[in-house]
This record gives sequence, structure tokens and C-alpha cells, in this order.
Amino acid sequence: MQPLVSVVMPIYHTEEYLHESVASILNQTVPDIELLAICDSNQYEVHEILESFHDIRLHIYTLNKNTNVPAAMNLARNLVDGKYVARMDSDDISLPDRFEEQVAFLESHPDVGVVGGQIEYIFEHGQHHSWLKLPTSYAGILRALPKYNPIANPTFMMRADLYRRTEWDTSFVSGIEDYDYWVRLADQTKICNLPDYILKYRLKDISALSALPFYNRNDQRKADEKLIRDKATGIFWRNWKRILGVH
Repeated sequence: MQPLVSVVMPIYHTEEYLHESVASILNQTVPDIELLAICDSNQYEVHEILESFHDIRLHIYTLNKNTNVPAAMNLARNLVDGKYVARMDSDDISLPDRFEEQVAFLESHPDVGVVGGQIEYIFEHGQHHSWLKLPTSYAGILRALPKYNPIANPTFMMRADLYRRTEWDTSFVSGIEDYDYWVRLADQTKICNLPDYILKYRLKDISALSALPFYNRNDQRKADEKLIRDKATGIFWRNWKRILGVH
């Protein structure tokens, strides 16, 4: 039977947080899911943690060599069976009704292809750090895209056909490929965010705290961001009249 939601979780040495992260997916109020754990090589403790769940909804895929997150996301395009595809990082925590809320939203908004949500930043050991509030409407997201990435990547859920046909670009510096992905998708479909907090995002070192809400930027990151922002500006103007209902 086809699962309702396929969850893609790339994993690279997050042993300390992995059990809690996986449990937050398997214990969702929407039980009709599959969890695809895409593991880089030589992670024996990771495998032990995953296998301890004894849950037939959890599928483990081990890569022959270490790769990056966009490459893992591209690999999963050929593996997902669900009607919807969700992303989950292996050190974060999804709130129990995250998928219930996102599925309900997509079912009731057939013109929307992707829905994310708000996040709570937490310290390494789970204490509250801060809240991140992102725009909810497609219009608000279009306005934000030329300035910053308004989609928290580990919160997204999207329609599976859209996921399968949209490849992640692996050429960008690490951590910015999702910004490019959402800019390109915003030209194909409506993207929204739920107003509710649906995920706890773990900050694992002090450098991450100093980077909020944006990454520290070296020259290559600045160059990549400029390319993406220029593209987002063009998409904004192409779509704005349609968003406002002006013909």
C-alpha cells in the first residue's frame, strides 16, 4: 500500500541526537508514513540506533561513499513512494502533529506545491534558544526570496511528483543549495508556510548561534547568494501580477 508521506532523512554522524529525531517521525499522529534514512558510509553506531526501532516503516539506505545533503536528496527522488515527501534532519525534533497539519493544508490547497512551517531554535541539549517566524503566504515568500531564504528546509512537505522532477543543485557551497531550490520552485508552484511551530531546530555549536538568522558568509557564499538573489528578483517580478490577480 502506498504510504501517505515519505520522509527523507540524510544522516551523517548525529548519533547523539538520532534516536530522538527518528522517534519524533515514527510517533507522528499521521502513522501512514515511510522513513528513508540515507546514511553516509562507515556509520556503525548510526545503523545500530536505526535498527533498534524494529519498525517496518523505516528503510535504511547506506551509500558506498560519503556525500552531501543535496546529493542524498537527489538519490531519494527515485526511492520515495508516498503521495507527499517531507524532509527531516537527523538531529532535529518534529512536533507530533507536524505531518497532520501539513497534509491537511496541502489537501485543502491544491494550488500549493510546498508547505513549510515555523521553527524553534534549541540549544545542543534541548533547551529553548529562540523562535524563528517566517512569512506564511506565497506573496510574503516571494517578497522575501530576493533578501533571504524564507523556507526552513527541515520543515518542508511537498507533493511527490514535484519532488521527483526537481533536482537539487550540488554545485553550491554547503548550506545554500536549499535557498536555490526554493527560488526555482517558487517559479513553478505556490509555496507557503504554516503559522504554527512544527519543528525544533538544534544548534550544536556556538558558531551556529552567532550566525542566526543567516549563515556566516565567506566570499564563495556571498557570490552564490548574489546569483540566487538575482534569480529570485526576476521570479518575483514575473509572478507578482499573477499573485495579485492582475491580468
